Amino acid sequence: MPLRERRQTITSELAGLSERFNKWADRLDRGLIDESQFAQQNKRLLARKSELSKELEEIDLRLAEQENAHISLQAAQEALKQFPKVWEHLEIQERRELIRQLIERLQVYGDKMVLKLVFSPEAGVAI
Repeated sequence: MPLRERRQTITSELAGLSERFNKWADRLDRGLIDESQFAQQNKRLLARKSELSKELEEIDLRLAEQENAHISLQAAQEALKQFPKVWEHLEIQERRELIRQLIERLQVYGDKMVLKLVFSPEAGVAI
């Protein structure tokens, strides 16, 4: 289930748990159940609430990471638009260092070369 949908499901379930707690508290107040029955139900509801709250925290962190990654990707795309202008003004040593920073892995075989850039999928080229 996508994170945002799961987050909504958890939020709804947490609201439902609060309603269920209130119903059990009302039953206790009206004398329909005793303290031990209420404590048992309350313990179960609190355990579920804790479990859901932890999952909600994890989802929120993952959503924040996705948002940051999206923002970073946009910034990188904007920077790459300026790459040709920047490249022409770099000295040879600066160009070499930039290329080193961009290449994650380069493998050369007898008949082909495999290049993996930091921000892109691996690509093979026949030589």
